[in-house]
Amino acid sequence: MPGTMPYVLDKGPYFSVVESRLDNLPTRAQALLDLRAMAAANGQGPPGTMVADICGFDSKNLGSPNPPTGDHRTPAARKRHLNEDWFGMSDASGVWRKQPPPLNASTGCWANYAGDAEAILREGMIRAIEVSFDIPTGGPPPADVHAIPQWNQAVAWQANHSPTSRHWPIDVTWICQGPFFQCWVTWRRLNDSPTGGHVNVLITTPATEPSPMTAPYPITARITRPIPPDTTPPGPDYHCPPVATAAHTGDRGIWVIGHENYRQIPMPSTGGTNSGGMNMPSLGWVPLDTAVVVVEPAEWEGGVVPPGRAYQP
Repeated sequence: MPGTMPYVLDKGPYFSVVESRLDNLPTRAQALLDLRAMAAANGQGPPGTMVADICGFDSKNLGSPNPPTGDHRTPAARKRHLNEDWFGMSDASGVWRKQPPPLNASTGCWANYAGDAEAILREGMIRAIEVSFDIPTGGPPPADVHAIPQWNQAVAWQANHSPTSRHWPIDVTWICQGPFFQCWVTWRRLNDSPTGGHVNVLITTPATEPSPMTAPYPITARITRPIPPDTTPPGPDYHCPPVATAAHTGDRGIWVIGHENYRQIPMPSTGGTNSGGMNMPSLGWVPLDTAVVVVEPAEWEGGVVPPGRAYQP
């Protein structure tokens, strides 16, 4: 995540760039081949062979968005963030490696969760691309779509070809503060045209623990902006409530609907117990105000700008 993550549902600039790369069919086909090769290598190895290498972290517009001032990271730092904080990997002599089994500590920055997050995310992306192309598990990309690793060549190819095989668009969305790391792939057919449907990748992750990369970006319960003591305006793409015509004029959108803010309190149990037993209270969230608000998050806090965010090599 490049900036703050005040919302449970997130897209933001990183996943928007991933979607832009997958919108290019030769790049999508190449990503499928690369992801499968990573599976054979257990998703670890030298630079250039990792999930982070196909995400478009070198996109020039990740460093200068509006608002406010980009993520302040180099492409290498973005890759390190994914490998360390999401996958719990370490870089030893230029080779990224996963935690050795048994996984007896939290993976990456995920609180109270241990698992192979890299393999889960990689498999989710593989399955989504296979669904988008209507190919069986492990099957080759469509014959009329060429896998091309070089971005400019892939763009030129797509500008001069109109594949007739299925190639549904793919959306990527992230939900944080679930119990475990999972990926969900959903799709919907609208008609029988090559683009007559939609594929969704939903990534669910636990809450984060502080780390050098995540400490400045805590999750907050409040959904409106700004948050005291930080009075920095979220930018012109933030609206509360959303602009009345936004749903009719924008190609994309994310809205969050709920109580503005919560506080966490102990929730005692009223359930019965055996003789001498005691139910320990758990922590629960209670709204500070029962009013319901509708917020259009700024892109740099997990929202999406109406035209999306194109990859810029």
